[in-house]
Amino acid sequence: MTTSAAVNLIVDEIISRLNTNATALGGVLAVKEKSEDPAVVANFHAALPIIYVIPLADTKEKIQMTMQGGGDNIHNNFTVTIAGYYHFADVDNYLRTLRGYAYDVVDLFSGTGNQVSIGNVYAQDLEVGYFIVIDNIIHTFNLKLYIKFVAGS
Repeated sequence: MTTSAAVNLIVDEIISRLNTNATALGGVLAVKEKSEDPAVVANFHAALPIIYVIPLADTKEKIQMTMQGGGDNIHNNFTVTIAGYYHFADVDNYLRTLRGYAYDVVDLFSGTGNQVSIGNVYAQDLEVGYFIVIDNIIHTFNLKLYIKFVAGS
C-alpha cells in the first residue's frame, strides 16, 4: 500500500467513526475533510454543529527510515486535527456541554479506540473555546491526533 493510500485510509476511518457517533456528539450535521480550519464557519451557523477533519493541519509529517531492508523500515508520524463547531445561545451555560462533546471525541480515539485503520493514535492535544462574530457565539474544540503507521502495512 502506498503512503498516500494509507493516510487516506486512516482519515476515512476517522471520518466514519465521527459520523457513526454524530448524534452523541450533539447532533452533528456533517463531518467533512478540510485542508485547514475554515475562517468563516460562523457565517453558516444554520449548518452547525459541524466537525472538520484536517490532516496535517499546521504540522509536518515526520518520516523515519531505518537502514534495514524491506518495507518495514519506513515509519510515518502525522497529525489529524478534528475541529468541532457549535452554535450556542451563550457562553456560561454551554461550557460543560462543549467540553463533554470534546472529551467524547477524545474517548473515540483513546484506549481500545486508539487503533485507527492501520494507524495508532499515540498522543492527543485538546483545546476548547469560543469566539463571537456579531451576535453568534460559536463554541469550538480542536483535537489533534498524533498517529503512527508503518509504510507498506
